[in-house]
Amino acid sequence: MNVRFSLLACAALATLPLAANAQSAPPDSAPTLIKRGTNTTPLAGKGDVTVQVFVKTDGSFTVMKVLKSTNPGDEAAALEIAKSSAYKPAIRNGKPDAEFYDFALSFGGDTAAIGSAPLPTALAAIHEGKYDLAKSTLVAYLQDRPDDTQANTLLGVAEGFAGDYAGSSAAFAKAGTIPDEYKVLAGGSFTKNATAQLDAKNFPGAIDSATRAISIDARNVQAYYVRGIAYANARNDAAAIADLQTAYATATSLKSDTTTLGLISYNLAISQLDSGAFGDAVMTAKTVARYDPARRAQLDRIASAAYNNSAVALANAGKIPDAVSRLEQGASDFPALAGALTAEAAYIMATAKSPDWSKVRAEADKALAIEPTNGRAAFVAGVSAAHLNDSAAALDYMNKAKASPAYGTDVSLAKQIDDALKSLNPPTK
Repeated sequence: MNVRFSLLACAALATLPLAANAQSAPPDSAPTLIKRGTNTTPLAGKGDVTVQVFVKTDGSFTVMKVLKSTNPGDEAAALEIAKSSAYKPAIRNGKPDAEFYDFALSFGGDTAAIGSAPLPTALAAIHEGKYDLAKSTLVAYLQDRPDDTQANTLLGVAEGFAGDYAGSSAAFAKAGTIPDEYKVLAGGSFTKNATAQLDAKNFPGAIDSATRAISIDARNVQAYYVRGIAYANARNDAAAIADLQTAYATATSLKSDTTTLGLISYNLAISQLDSGAFGDAVMTAKTVARYDPARRAQLDRIASAAYNNSAVALANAGKIPDAVSRLEQGASDFPALAGALTAEAAYIMATAKSPDWSKVRAEADKALAIEPTNGRAAFVAGVSAAHLNDSAAALDYMNKAKASPAYGTDVSLAKQIDDALKSLNPPTK
């Protein structure tokens, strides 16, 4: 049963007095500090710094600027403290309101502000270039306080300056939020560690470090490139293509050198070929040719394998016409491959249950017109001629096949050619 309420009855409730225990709205209040943050940036001495912070209604905030300062050397530390603090929003008319908060900080000139006892020692060691001392101090300190953000940040700094990018990356990752003054160092450590992990074929590790580098600098070409290659090796073609496209676009906007642009586009084309995005690969191949002609020649060989593999898969699925179309499209897309891909198309046509030998021979002849020394095309043409009862032509084709370079490099094809010649030249009694 549907229950309906009368609008008139509901309207009557508006005249009821407030309950006796109703409370008034809370008083207005300005934004307040809930928890003071910390700093790893050293102080320059005594000073007072006031930082303007815009506190939003949900408690999130944006550090705006330094309003006033008696010691400019303390401003970086003050900003770091403001960024790592927590705030309560203002209350106006009973509701949270977004307002500015003037965060006044006073520094007495000692190093205690950067944390508890061992941390100033480690920071001083870093400034003096004594990275091993800083590392040993911080490692000992972190044994009892493994989640200490400041200590992990300083360890990341010490490891980074010492050239231990794996250790630096691990420490910065543990620290979480990285102060602005250390972001360049952290980004470099993550990028170099990602490259090392890629070289070691640790693709998940490379992806993780590259992702962290990108989170610090969204225009990090090397990080996008490394992550794209790692994704490609992990067989995530879509992610690889997306990252390599971003790497190329960013490198172009930064006016990177032609070697960099050629290398990125070369690997992008390979990923597109692997994913079956042949049309996109053709366009990217033109870019490769513009920046690095030598790599374009390498790309042609890779493209040949990609088109052949795709066509074989289609043929094995019983889709012979589709396989032939794929190879003919490849011949059109990559003219340097036209002879070989057309010869493969003829070979696949010959594997059909009931081949049209006239069409097979025509396809093989087309391949030979493009590449007269193609042994595979000559062999298929010879087989076709034999099925068409043209023994003289079949023998001529097979002799051309035996004289081709392929006869000396393709053992399987050589055996097929020899067997065919024996059939066409039976021993005399």
